[in-house]
Amino acid sequence: MKKTIPITLGILILLGVIASWLAPTVVRNYVCNNGHKLLGRQIQIDNLKANVFTGYICMEGLTVYEADGVEPFIHLLSAETNLSMMHLLTGVIDLETLQLNCLDVKVQQRDTVFNFTDILQRFADPDAIDEDSLDNSFPLVIRDIALKKSSIHYQDLLV
Repeated sequence: MKKTIPITLGILILLGVIASWLAPTVVRNYVCNNGHKLLGRQIQIDNLKANVFTGYICMEGLTVYEADGVEPFIHLLSAETNLSMMHLLTGVIDLETLQLNCLDVKVQQRDTVFNFTDILQRFADPDAIDEDSLDNSFPLVIRDIALKKSSIHYQDLLV
């Protein structure tokens, strides 16, 4: 009995290390390969790191492209967050901190249509909302947000 506790603890630590190493790669590949399905845009993430023990998540080099797939719509140098693992066990996504570094957003408007209108319409479509998934969704709490060296560029294409 006394030998099973250290073995079980060792197996749990090993699984946590494997999850910290493997999960970010799986998530990054899924998001990059399914950007059109998820958002209707091409998405690129250069690197994603996570630590399941501390809840630390770091994403480097996020780019969401325009509908043409060539020009960047949103570029983010890095994002770091500390996820509360205890709250996650209770069914709440609780971000203790969220730091966005060098966020660059390019907003363009032609008459009443913006370059992100297609994204808004995608999520505003009542047929696209799965009621079952809403019942299973986790509440999101963000306690502290920091934007560093970020900018939003606006351009009216008719002017």
